[in-house]
Amino acid sequence: MNETTIFAGTYVLNHSAVGLKVNADAAPFFISFSVTPRYPDSVARSSLTVTVRDADTLELVVDDGYNGLYSSDTEKTILLYRPGAYIVTLDGRYVSVAVGMGTKIATSG
Repeated sequence: MNETTIFAGTYVLNHSAVGLKVNADAAPFFISFSVTPRYPDSVARSSLTVTVRDADTLELVVDDGYNGLYSSDTEKTILLYRPGAYIVTLDGRYVSVAVGMGTKIATSG
């Protein structure tokens, strides 16, 4: 499969959030994120929630994250199997997060 990058960025979140609107013209659409916690030894301090909503209806599509309600895995990928416009929100406490978004297209061969 060939990957096409739509967006890549890094954010430092200290009780803050970042919203990104992304247009995925093909599927599957992926959101990969890698978290570096400021306080790695304390589960209660560093956390991240990644929320994906439909940009037209604001309906929740999926959410995942780091610590809190989610596992302590520092690297994750969310896959969406339909193209569309999405709002991706990164809401974090004491973390640095690198995020990449794109599409995976099957190649014949």
